[in-house]
Amino acid sequence: MDVELNNHGLCDHGLERMEELRSGSAGPRNPFIVGHSGAQRFMKVMETMLRGRIASDQKANTATPPAAKAASPVQSTRTCC
Repeated sequence: MDVELNNHGLCDHGLERMEELRSGSAGPRNPFIVGHSGAQRFMKVMETMLRGRIASDQKANTATPPAAKAASPVQSTRTCC
């Protein structure tokens, strides 16, 4: 794998990369092709963020009284990343 793609274009400069492709300012290179080590670094960052998110949500769940949990099926208030 040598490409970095994300569905959060504002979080990873994806919109800027798309503009580079659209305008031709990237030249012959594709700004989404980051090489194997770049892609591995991206995946490690995503894994770390996800693990942090899971831990944060689990901590919030244990701190919430059972009656409040039953009243709200949504466990997280985050909307992105």
